[in-house]
Amino acid sequence: VVVGDGAMGTMLQSSGLDDGGSPELWNVEHPDRVAAILDAYAAAGSQLLTTNTFGGSRPRLQMHDLQDRVYELNKAGAQVAREVADRHQGVFVLGDVGPSGDLMEPLGVLTMDSAIELFSEQITGLVDGGADAILIETMSDLAEVEAAIRAAQQVAPGLPIIATMSFDTNL
Repeated sequence: VVVGDGAMGTMLQSSGLDDGGSPELWNVEHPDRVAAILDAYAAAGSQLLTTNTFGGSRPRLQMHDLQDRVYELNKAGAQVAREVADRHQGVFVLGDVGPSGDLMEPLGVLTMDSAIELFSEQITGLVDGGADAILIETMSDLAEVEAAIRAAQQVAPGLPIIATMSFDTNL
């Protein structure tokens, strides 16, 4: 049995993140608060710490006018988690990649190549910050999952990849 951590967004909000604020910006502005959340999860027995980078792709960061800080914020998120994990025995860092927020062709603007490029940018920061594996999570478009997986394979060949999907049954 491997135990993972829990929610990051709600924990950040309870630590002072404004509703609608950028969680990823806290990796550089409040790394101590992000680390405290991750440390509490590790102390409770979590063996997998997820980086605070769910919305760390260029399109998602653009909503906060942070699109030029993709690499920096993802690397910082992985570094915070890496520092916490290294203080605990047997704890691994999952570099978190969430959906881009854009739709893939033919319904949207993202081509396979452009999606791979935007996920590569994010994953490069995660790997350079010390992620042990890449967690691609909560996507509902299989083509977007494929793009993220291909980006992870290109940026970090051999690094483990975990992918999850989420579907809305009320459509």
